[in-house]
Amino acid sequence: PSLYQNFIDQLSYLDKKINKDIFNFLFSDLDSNGYFKTNLKQLSLLANQSMNKLQNIIKILQTLEPVGCFSFDLADCLKAQCRSSELACSETAEILCDHLDMIAEGKVTELTNICNLSKEEIIEGISYIKTLNPKPAASFADDANLIIPEVKITKHDDQLDITLINNDFSIQFNDIDASQLNETLKAQRDEAMTIINSVKKRNLTILQITNALCTIQHAFFLKKGPLIHCTLHDVSNITNLHPSTISRAIQNKAIEYENRYLLYKTLFSAKGTKQTSGNELLDAMQDIIANEDKIHPLSDEKIKKLLEKANIYVSRRTITKYRDENNILSASKRKAHHNH
Repeated sequence: PSLYQNFIDQLSYLDKKINKDIFNFLFSDLDSNGYFKTNLKQLSLLANQSMNKLQNIIKILQTLEPVGCFSFDLADCLKAQCRSSELACSETAEILCDHLDMIAEGKVTELTNICNLSKEEIIEGISYIKTLNPKPAASFADDANLIIPEVKITKHDDQLDITLINNDFSIQFNDIDASQLNETLKAQRDEAMTIINSVKKRNLTILQITNALCTIQHAFFLKKGPLIHCTLHDVSNITNLHPSTISRAIQNKAIEYENRYLLYKTLFSAKGTKQTSGNELLDAMQDIIANEDKIHPLSDEKIKKLLEKANIYVSRRTITKYRDENNILSASKRKAHHNH
């Protein structure tokens, strides 16, 4: 599909509805890299919308794939990509996006002072920024991409069967007496086994994800029902795979079902979202802190991990914010306090 069609398809399954005329107007102002040619003030005058309202719409559009289009400048584009990531270092990277000139000049020490981050965090953040795409729309060809589906789903009565499509690889070694294997052959043999095992592992990952999606979206496949709420975390809870592993594994991949191809990401839906209220979060945090080992209090990162076990997903920064707002001491201060 064209870049335009790609966005239109995604808008159809967003839970927030966006006015089509406003979308068309904003899309028409994008350059070939996905950036606006006009600034926000002029856009709001031309669209006859308040800057605030337009900014909220743009924030939503920035979450569409390829993430980072509908940005005003490079920092804006990279921040949008950081926000869409599940990785912990993306939070640090988002802060660093405000200091791209300093990053370019390699001023790590100055950045530690300005951003109040450790050197390790800064280096992690910078290497994450290097993986982002500064020209998100440029990769969109005018020709259609060929999609080769990964798996085929067929239904029998009330059952869904999953078959891997491209599963035709194998490797054979002629039996050579181990003593005759020289180092080069040994290394090649090990490398071949590693590749085969990686492919097997990748296929297993795809099967686990597909299986989880079939369980969650059972009604959609069997009864043509609506898609139900499903996030990377929901699939992560079933498969025990990390959300970022799932996100990478399904990138641009499709399923064949009843003679049509469905992109994996269309089976994820944000409708009917389960949001954790501030009070629930605070109660859960206070519970965890009340039961911690007083000599080794838990860091915010550890609290975040324990909350995930209780199906509460928030960033480490949110935990720090709630702690500060509710006058709960940090781990080091709780430790000192207890020692007194």
